[in-house]
Amino acid sequence: MRIREACWEDMGEIVRVANQSFLEWARYTSYIGKKFLEKIHRFPEWQFVAEENGVIVGFVINEPVEKGIKISWIAVLPSYQGKGIGGELLRKVEEKCKSLGLKDIHVGTPFALSFYQKYGFELVKVTYRLIKEIVGKVIPSPHTYFNPGLEDIRELTPLLGEEIHPFLEAFFDTFPEEQEKIVGIRRGNVWEALAVGKTNPFSQELVETRFLWGENKWEALRVLEYISSVQGRRWVGVETESEEEKQALERQGYTKVEKNPLYWTLYHLIKKL
Repeated sequence: MRIREACWEDMGEIVRVANQSFLEWARYTSYIGKKFLEKIHRFPEWQFVAEENGVIVGFVINEPVEKGIKISWIAVLPSYQGKGIGGELLRKVEEKCKSLGLKDIHVGTPFALSFYQKYGFELVKVTYRLIKEIVGKVIPSPHTYFNPGLEDIRELTPLLGEEIHPFLEAFFDTFPEEQEKIVGIRRGNVWEALAVGKTNPFSQELVETRFLWGENKWEALRVLEYISSVQGRRWVGVETESEEEKQALERQGYTKVEKNPLYWTLYHLIKKL
């Protein structure tokens, strides 16, 4: 088995390894294919494959970040897992980093926490992703809510402060195709809460909460649950890095589901070199 730099001709085999190895949507050909094209075009010297008898059995895709490298994906064919190939791919990345004087290797993983910890990575942050099943439950109709539009951006900008950028990212990712999922709670002329949701690109069953803000944000979230229920969706998902918010969501029926291929908790790790 040898580790070498990836090349354009490896594309088909790399995609097939991803198809067979990943639970999450990196297994989708259109997704991983486009991402690999982007990475090998921009950073060709940072993409590696593991090859045995002329067949690619694993790969690691990376991109440079400040003072280090970020591992985007690493995978080994199921029949070759447990043989140390993933570790060899990691060592190749480490060797290149050290040769260039880089200090850190970063990675975010939904399912391989123990694998990275085995090779000296330390957990530094958790992005919790929780889901609530709204099928089989009474989802009450909300009282009054609004659908903020383009004309409301000027008013919302000073109110949101630094949060205006993530709000607008979520807004324009949703508008206009799913404008009904841009939800606002307002008392008189005062905006109290905002929620922005969007249907998961790989499943019509899941609505992801892309933005949540305000004193009454849980009320805005319940409106988003109602809208999703009216459309016949099955789950609403919320992302948070706050342990306090995680607990508040759990009290409202949200749960962290291990190895959910659509909406997974993400573990952020770093290895110092």
